[in-house]
Amino acid sequence: LKREIFKRWPESRGHILAEYKKHLSYVNVAEYAKRNPEAGMEMAAFVDKKMRAMMTAKDALENPNNALFYTVEPTGSMEVRSRNQSKRNGVEKSGFLEQAYNRGGAVVVMGDSFGKNGTDRDMVEAVRDYFKAKGAADRVFVVHVLNGEQNRLTDKTDSCFPTITVKDPNELGQLMKLAAGQSKTRARAETARKQTLANRRGR
Repeated sequence: LKREIFKRWPESRGHILAEYKKHLSYVNVAEYAKRNPEAGMEMAAFVDKKMRAMMTAKDALENPNNALFYTVEPTGSMEVRSRNQSKRNGVEKSGFLEQAYNRGGAVVVMGDSFGKNGTDRDMVEAVRDYFKAKGAADRVFVVHVLNGEQNRLTDKTDSCFPTITVKDPNELGQLMKLAAGQSKTRARAETARKQTLANRRGR
């Protein structure tokens, strides 16, 4: 597919991201589309058509038993993934859930693909399901990075409805800096309080 892209759009070399792994393959034409919007739209449509043809096995038996699924991510990445390698499996098998629960405190889950067939959905559901079963659902905070207003979830009954929504990674960075600043302020205040108490005891 990448060879076909370069044959049709040779000037796109160096501006296309693509990776091919056992459980994930993707093509991202977003950078090229910014440089050449018209050709970028044509290229995206071309890749999308190829991906969908593969999913429906029109050209070859490339998707046996529907083991693969295709999504277009908010970042512009067109991805084919294996259903056997989900983010839920990774989270559940890593031991993270048990560690996070036993450590106490809040758990923050972040992602940008929460829509139907979104690749972050099963990760969010895994964390929420685990903590809900432990009676600690209120410890989970879900942050949705929109990357486009069209990706906003509006159904509050959706299992992935976020606690907080930010419009893009830049806004997320600002939010995290703010949270880090508040944490440092609280830490300094606590240190000062302990020092004051220690001084009083020493008198």
